[in-house]
Amino acid sequence: MISSLKITEKACNFTLKSLWIDGMNQSNLMMTVRVFAWSRDATAWQDCTLTTDWLKVIGGVLYDHSYNYGTVHQVSIDARFFTQPLEIVLHEADSKGYVPIELRFHLVDVLSENMPCSVMVRSELGQLEVFGKRVKNLASKQVKSSCSLKPELPVVPDYRSIMSGEDAVLIG
Repeated sequence: MISSLKITEKACNFTLKSLWIDGMNQSNLMMTVRVFAWSRDATAWQDCTLTTDWLKVIGGVLYDHSYNYGTVHQVSIDARFFTQPLEIVLHEADSKGYVPIELRFHLVDVLSENMPCSVMVRSELGQLEVFGKRVKNLASKQVKSSCSLKPELPVVPDYRSIMSGEDAVLIG
């Protein structure tokens, strides 16, 4: 699908894609997910290794925040999973019911080893609830399965359009 979309504050996305799942027959498997996030101001992705149980915890935090949106919640994927840290910060909802979600990536840079990068996306409370359920379910899906905060938008926009300030051509 190719469409044209003006990159605005509302045009943003947060996606998780399963890249690898341990083939062992056990309940708590190791897995690698690719986390994509893009907004008008930034785009980043990072591969993270974690357990299926921890992915369910992340989905639960996202889901719970859609009902307890008056406080800040934070969940992390950290070094205990032998991966670069990734923090997801769910801020308080505004008066219109939009939740700012901050994804704090720690990207590996050849020159400086670890480069922090933050991408802010926005979500409606209902979108966040559904996304939390999808993230929980991703733990039991096949490799190459994915879930997005805004499935009607593509995972990654066309960077040339963003850099030029024109309407972006989104490839999904």
